[in-house]
Amino acid sequence: MKPKSHKDFKKGIADEVGVHQSVVDDFLSFYYAKLRGKLSNLDFPRVYVDGLGTFYLRKIRDVALLFFNEL
Repeated sequence: MKPKSHKDFKKGIADEVGVHQSVVDDFLSFYYAKLRGKLSNLDFPRVYVDGLGTFYLRKIRDVALLFFNEL
């Protein structure tokens, strides 16, 4: 099974909602940028994504972050 990119759904979402495709593109770019930021910055140990579930950040990254912040 080959997963589809969000780029494949832009036109269908835009038609369904009744907005221009660039508005959908901006919304998706903003959403995924925030999501990537939360996962990479270790803001929270758990991040819930609607439709995908909860992502638990590995403890080793938490320990490494604490170690390097003390230096």
